[in-house]
Amino acid sequence: MDDERRAKLDAFVADRLGLVDHAPAAPAPSGERKLVVFTPEESLDAVRDALFAAGAGRIGEYERCSFYSPGTGTFFGSEHASPTVGEAGREERVAELRLEVLYPAAREAPLLEALVAAHPYEEPAFDVYPLANVRLGSLTGRVGGFDGGLVESLRALGAGPVFERRAARPGRVAVFTGLPGPVDADAVVAPAGDPDVLVPELEAWALRSLG
Repeated sequence: MDDERRAKLDAFVADRLGLVDHAPAAPAPSGERKLVVFTPEESLDAVRDALFAAGAGRIGEYERCSFYSPGTGTFFGSEHASPTVGEAGREERVAELRLEVLYPAAREAPLLEALVAAHPYEEPAFDVYPLANVRLGSLTGRVGGFDGGLVESLRALGAGPVFERRAARPGRVAVFTGLPGPVDADAVVAPAGDPDVLVPELEAWALRSLG
């Protein structure tokens, strides 16, 4: 969803909820994750190309962004293993490169499929990291004053099930129809992530209600 549409949804919910003097709440989360994978040097370009084709490595106006550094990988294959490098039944030490790329979380499934298809190892080692990165210059959510029963007011809107995960104190309240960003508030309302009040259908309700 583009920033303009998201801003309209956030403002709509803030108005309906009755936030006072609300304003943009926080920098927008990037929605990205980091993949780290270990590969022999001779396979680096093939693995990078596959990951880039699957949607990784884009940062703003730049593409094919990655980082790699050398190290040593070790493994001991069982009698049923078919290692690409070395032999089963003994410990191997292999010169490898640690490759890192960013990617949109929504592309994770095809990205991992591309990784496994391009990687030479029978069982490639990789790590997936969630990130707290934000998109500089993009704001999301609304934050303003609120005095009353937050959970009761949300339920009265008919926005779907409301789950109070932590005590929702009145005062400075932030609402997000998408992933919440870093915000200074007494209570945070959002449909995903780790808000104080979780309303999973908040975005869908706002879309239906706003039209």
